[in-house]
Amino acid sequence: MTRSKRSVWVGRDGKVLSEARWEAAYQSFRPSPDGKRLALGMWDDRGNGDLWILELGREVFPRVTFDPARESIPVWSPDGAQIAYFSERTRKPIPVVQTPFADEAP
Repeated sequence: MTRSKRSVWVGRDGKVLSEARWEAAYQSFRPSPDGKRLALGMWDDRGNGDLWILELGREVFPRVTFDPARESIPVWSPDGAQIAYFSERTRKPIPVVQTPFADEAP
């Protein structure tokens, strides 16, 4: 028997709000303060760990980082306009802040 695994976002009422449509190695899930987005780390096919944003309800899944170094552990700012995360660009984790959607008004 083959078991399939899937990643889902579940509301407080137990109903599935969104489902990941891509099979991948996910890590470091963090919901935005308004609950409309989910920042997460994901490993690509080369073993590179980058950050992505899942926009719940819209099925939009933009990539936030593209560096060959591993980025992980995203944390949203209180207003949801920025994400702080750790990057191993300097061979040790350092905090970095980035605006995930520069084209949006705060």
